[in-house]
Amino acid sequence: MSLWILYGCFIVTFFYLLTVTNIFETNKSVYEFIRKTSRGKYPRRYDHQTSAEQGINETIFSTQDIFDSCPFVPPDPWDPEILSYVDVKYGFFNNCNVNQKWSPITELRNGRVRIMRAGSSRKYECRASTKSVHATIRPHVHIILLDSVASSQAIRALPRTVNFLTNAMDAIQFRKLNKVGYNSRPNGFVMLFGKTTEAVTRELVDGEPIPADWTYSTYCRKYLDESIYVPIQYRNAGYKTFGAQDYSASLLNFPNCVGLENREFQHTYRPFDLLVTMDRKLKIAHETASCFHSHNNMLKYLERFLNSYKGSSKFSLSWVTKLAHDDSGRLYKGDYDIYNFFVKNRQELDNSFVFFIGDHGPRFGKETRTTFGRHEANNPFLYMTIPKWLRNTEMFKVIKAKEYELITPHDIHATLKDILEVQPFSNFLETTYKSFLPSSRGSSLLREFESGVVRNCKTLPIPSQYCICQYEKIPLDDDALAIKLGQFAVDGINAVLKENNVAENCSHLILHQVHSVLCYVLPEEQRKETAIYDVTFQVSPSGGLFERRGETLECDSMFHGNGSNTHGNGSNTFSVEIYRSLQDTAVLLCGICIATGLLTYLLIYEVSFEQLLFSFKIGLNLTSGNITDFDNNDFFGNCPFEPPDPWDKSIVKYINVKHGFLKDCKVNESSVPVTELKNRRVLLKEGKEEFECRGRCLFYLNDYSYKSTEWRSVNDTEFKCDFVETHCVSPDNETNRFIHMQILEEKFAAKTLRNVQKRPDILLMVIDSVASAQVIRGLPRTVNLLKQGMMAVEFRKLNKVGRNSKPNAFPLLFGKILEHVDKKAFNVSSIPADWSDNYFCHSYLDNESFIPFEYRDAGYKSTPPAVRSLQERPAKRFYHRSPALISGSLTDAVDKLPFYSRLQRDRDLYNIHTKGSCRLQHNNMLDYLSLFLKANEGSPKFSLVWLGELAHDDAADLYGGDYDLYDFFLKHKEALENSFTFVLGDHGSRFGLEATASASSDANNPFLYIVLPKIHRLSRLHEQLLKNSQEIVTHHDLHSTLKDILYFQPESMFTDLEFKRFDSDPHGSSLLRNFEPGVERTCKTLPIPFQYCICQYKKEIFREHEKVVALGKFAAVGIASILESHNVSSQCEKIAMYKVFKVEEYIGQNTSTSNTRYFDVIFSVAKPAEGLFMILIREDEHGNLELASDRFQRLSPYDHNGDCMSIFFLQPLCTCKKPTTLLRKTTSSKKSSARRKNATTELPRSTALLRTSTRTSTHFDGAQ
Repeated sequence: MSLWILYGCFIVTFFYLLTVTNIFETNKSVYEFIRKTSRGKYPRRYDHQTSAEQGINETIFSTQDIFDSCPFVPPDPWDPEILSYVDVKYGFFNNCNVNQKWSPITELRNGRVRIMRAGSSRKYECRASTKSVHATIRPHVHIILLDSVASSQAIRALPRTVNFLTNAMDAIQFRKLNKVGYNSRPNGFVMLFGKTTEAVTRELVDGEPIPADWTYSTYCRKYLDESIYVPIQYRNAGYKTFGAQDYSASLLNFPNCVGLENREFQHTYRPFDLLVTMDRKLKIAHETASCFHSHNNMLKYLERFLNSYKGSSKFSLSWVTKLAHDDSGRLYKGDYDIYNFFVKNRQELDNSFVFFIGDHGPRFGKETRTTFGRHEANNPFLYMTIPKWLRNTEMFKVIKAKEYELITPHDIHATLKDILEVQPFSNFLETTYKSFLPSSRGSSLLREFESGVVRNCKTLPIPSQYCICQYEKIPLDDDALAIKLGQFAVDGINAVLKENNVAENCSHLILHQVHSVLCYVLPEEQRKETAIYDVTFQVSPSGGLFERRGETLECDSMFHGNGSNTHGNGSNTFSVEIYRSLQDTAVLLCGICIATGLLTYLLIYEVSFEQLLFSFKIGLNLTSGNITDFDNNDFFGNCPFEPPDPWDKSIVKYINVKHGFLKDCKVNESSVPVTELKNRRVLLKEGKEEFECRGRCLFYLNDYSYKSTEWRSVNDTEFKCDFVETHCVSPDNETNRFIHMQILEEKFAAKTLRNVQKRPDILLMVIDSVASAQVIRGLPRTVNLLKQGMMAVEFRKLNKVGRNSKPNAFPLLFGKILEHVDKKAFNVSSIPADWSDNYFCHSYLDNESFIPFEYRDAGYKSTPPAVRSLQERPAKRFYHRSPALISGSLTDAVDKLPFYSRLQRDRDLYNIHTKGSCRLQHNNMLDYLSLFLKANEGSPKFSLVWLGELAHDDAADLYGGDYDLYDFFLKHKEALENSFTFVLGDHGSRFGLEATASASSDANNPFLYIVLPKIHRLSRLHEQLLKNSQEIVTHHDLHSTLKDILYFQPESMFTDLEFKRFDSDPHGSSLLRNFEPGVERTCKTLPIPFQYCICQYKKEIFREHEKVVALGKFAAVGIASILESHNVSSQCEKIAMYKVFKVEEYIGQNTSTSNTRYFDVIFSVAKPAEGLFMILIREDEHGNLELASDRFQRLSPYDHNGDCMSIFFLQPLCTCKKPTTLLRKTTSSKKSSARRKNATTELPRSTALLRTSTRTSTHFDGAQ
C-alpha cells in the first residue's frame, strides 16, 4: 500500500511541476563580438525585382524600338509543366516498404465508405462511426506552426521547403522574430488571444515590468470561451475552420487545463490523433506500416480541408509538435514531406495568407547542448506569403521592408486581426499605421510601423531575458569583482528558495567557480553610474552551471534580490538586482533535489536542473579602461542584430542525414583500399600487413591520355606526384587496387605582383547544363547554404552567349567570341566571331590571354587544371574537336590530372572508385579539390572545376548531387572565407526530360552565384554586386570580373567601384563596379545572339492561316539556303516544310514610326530530314519577308545526325544522307600515336582494360 502512495506522490509531483513550473530549460549565452551592421540595410533580391514583376503583363517600351528594353521575370522553378520531372523523395522512411497487410481495404468517398480491395467484400464486414461536421469571399488564412524551431534552424534543416517558399511563393523571411515567453503557451496565447501569461521583465532596460494579462488560474482553470480567440473570430465571420495538433493535449488544454467549453474548430484532427495514439494496431497501420509519421497524417488531413468548401473562405491552424519538439535532429527528415505539401497545394495557397512559423527555438535535443543552439531558442522562424494578386502591390513592399525589423507574436496577432476586421474594407490597399489597442499590443505586418518609434527590446513587450538584440560586451579582467558578482548570484538563488518556502528540501548552495564575466559596452554617460554584467558561475554541492541569458520559467511575478557589498577600499557600493521569472506558486530551485517526481522529471527532459540564468545590473561609480566610447546615450535604444549563421561551427556536427545518388548503396568491401597515402608514402592499413603492394605515379599527358612511371614496391618509396596507383596482392591471391590523391606543392618562377600573399583565392565551379530556375529546384540545400550561410549573391539574369559549353567557356576564360553574334533582329550590326573554327580548334593557344595562366603567372597556385583536369569526360569543353589546344603544361602544380583517363581505361578501377565505393565522378573531383584547398598555405589559389556528367545528359540527375555539393561547401566554408567563389552554369539543360517541357527556354539562362571574401561582405562592394545582380549579364562580364580581381581591384583594396573598360574583352564589364553609365543593358547592347536572348518581350499568338503557312515555308527555304550557301546541300537530306506549330507576333513597338512586324515561327521539316526549329522572321511595310536572325534554333534532339558537318553550327540543320563518323583533324599522326603508346602502360597483372573512344556518350556538347 505504501508503494502505491509513494507512486501516487511521484505522479502528482511530476505533473505539478510540468504544469506549473516548466523548469526544464537551459541556455548558455556568452556572445562573441558580432558586427553591428545590419544586413537589412543592403538591398535584397526582391527589392529590385518588383518593377520587373509588374512588367509581366505591362511592359514599357522605347518609343523607337521594342528591343531597347529587356523585360525579364525569373522563371518559376516549379512551373506546372516541370513538376512531373522533379525528382525523388526522402524523409523519415526513405527506405521503408509499405506493409500491404496494413493497407486499408476501404475508402471514403462523398461521405460513404466503399470496400475497394478485390474480394474483400466477402471476407470483411465493415462498420463506421461518424459525428456530424458541419460577407463576401475573403483570402484564406493558414497558420502552419512547427513547435521548437528557430530561424537559423529552419534554414539549416528545411532547405527544400524554405527554398520553395521564398522562390516559388515569394515568401518573406523574418529573421528577427523574438519570442515573448518561455515555451509554447505564452507565445501561442499572445498570437491567438493577444494576451500575455508571463510578466514582461524590463529591469535590464530600466523599464517598469508589465504584469501578465492572465495568471495561471485565469488561463488554465477557467473556460476561455468569452475571450477573443482568433480561430473563433474567423469562424464567426463566416470562415470554415480547421485545427490540428499532434501532442498529448492542445495548446489550450495542456496539461489538465479546461480550455474551451464549446467546440474550437469545425474540423479538428484531435479524434484521429487520440485514437491512433491509444490503439497500437491503428498506430501501426497509420504510421509505421504505411511509412508515415504523425505530421504526414496532419498534412494529409489539412490537404483535404484545403480542397474542400469551394467558394468559401478558410482558416486553419496546424501545430506540428512531434516533428522537432523533443529532438531537433528529426526536423531534417521532415523537409521533403513539408516541401511536397507546399508544392502539391500551391494553387490553393496562392489565394491565402500563409504563416509558416515557430513558437520558439529548440529546447531539447543535441543542438541545444551548444551555446549557439541555445541562443536560437529566443529566435523562432517565420515565413509569410500573401495572396498572389497582392504580390505586386504596395502592401508587399511594406511587408518586405520589415524583413530585418524586430517583431513579436503580438505583431502576428495584430496582423490576423487586420486581415479579418479592417483590410477587406479597403481591398487590402491600406498600409498606413494603425493601433490595435487595447485588444492587441502588436502592429500589423501589412502596414507601416509606428513612425518615430525605434523597435527594440525596450519599446516592445519583450522580456529582457529573451531579447535577441546582440549588444556588445567585453570580458571583465577584475578577478576580485568577478568573485563578488558570483557570490551575489548564489545568494540570490538561496534567497529565491527561501522566499518560496522550499529551502528545506534543497541543499544550501555555495559558490564553486566563476567561469566568465562579460561587461556590456555602455554609452559614456550611462557607464558613469551603471555597469551591467553577464556572469557564468558554478555552484556546490550540485555542480550546477548557471549562465546569464537563457530560458526562464513561465511566470506571473518577478523576484528582486537585493544585496550590498564593497569593492576596493569601500568607496563603491553595489546595488544588485537579480531577476528571475517565477510562477506565483512555489518553485523548487534545488541543488540536490529530494522530491523523486522532480528528479525523474529532470531525467526525462535530459537537462541539468541547476542551469538557470541570472543577470546583474550593478550601480557603481567606476570607469573601466576596457570599455570603449559609445556615442548613443541610450544603450538599449537600438537593437543591433546580425542573423546567426545557421551553419555555425558548433552546430555543424549535429546536422542530420545524408542522401544522394547512391543513398541505398552498400560499399563493396573488396573496393575498400588496404593502403593509405600519407606524406608521399603508401602505408598498409592496420590488419592488412600481409598484402604485398606496388605503386606508380600517374601524370598528365594530354586531355585524352596520361603517362605513368614504372611499378615499384611501396616500401620506402616516396611518390612525388598527385596520383598514386596501388596494386596489392595477399598470400591467398586476393587483389586490391586503388588510386590515391595528394597535392604535391611545387614552386615556379612567377611574375611579381605586389602583396601576392594577401590576394584572395579564386574558385570557379561550373556545373554543366544547369539553368537558373533549375538549380533552385534541383540543388536546394546547396543554394540555401550559399545564400544563407555564405551570403552568395544570386544572378537570375545570366544570359548565355553560345549554343553549348565551348562558346560560353571561351568568353569566360579567354574573353573571345567563338559564335557569330547575330543582331540582325535588332537592326544593328552583328558581331563577327573573334576566332575561326579552324583557329581555335586546330592551333595551339599558348600565347593567348588565358585566365588560369594569368593567375598562375601572377603567383597563384592553380588547380585543378583550368582546361581538363577536373572535367569528367574527355575533350568536352575545350579539346572537343580540338586536339591541339595548349601545347604545354596547363598549370603549375596539378594540371596533370590523369585520374579520369586512367579510370576510363580500366573497368575494375572505374568500379572501385565509383559504384563499388558508393561514389560518382563528381565525388572524386570534389575530393581532389578539397586536398588542394588545404594545401599551399600562405599562397593565393586559383581553381577551376567543371562538373560535366552531373546534369549534362539528364537534368533529373542533378537532384542526386545536392547533398554532395552541400557537404563540400559546408566542409570548406571556413577555407573559402578568403575566396571569390563563382558557382555557375555554362548554359541550361539541353537533354533529358526537362528539356522537352516548355521550360526548355531555361537553356538560355544558366545560373550564377558569387560569394565574396568574408572581409568584403556587407561592404560597398557587396552592395554594388547586389545592384548589378538585377541586370542582364553574360560570361564576358565574368571574364572582366576575373581580370579586375587580379590586376586592378587589389590596388584600391577592392573599393574602386567606378566603371572601367577592359581591353582584353571590350564586351564585358566587371561585376564589382558600376556598369557603363547611360547604356541600357539589353540583348541589343550586349554581345548576346538574338536566338539566345532571355528578355521576355510581349508576344501574341498569330492566327492568320495563309500567312502562317507562308511564314513556315519561308523559314524552311531559309534552312535550305544556308546549307546551299556553304556547299553542303548534297550531303544533307532535302529540307521541306512539314507543319507550322506556332507563330507569335511581337507587340509593343511604336507603330506610328514603323510598320515592321516580327514573328517567332516554330515549324518542322518533313522526313527524312525531320526536325523542329524556331526562327525570327521580319515583315516590312510592303509585306516582304526576311530572316531577322542568321541562326535557326533547333528544338528537337538530333543525336549524331549532323556529324558529317565540319562547321558545328550547321550540324543541327543537316540530316546527313549516310551514317558518318565525326570529322576530326589531328595536328600530327605521329604525335597522337606516341601519346596512345604512353597511355597504355601494362599492369603488373593481366587486366581487362575498358577501351573507350573520345565519343563514348551520345550527348556531347560539341556534337549536339
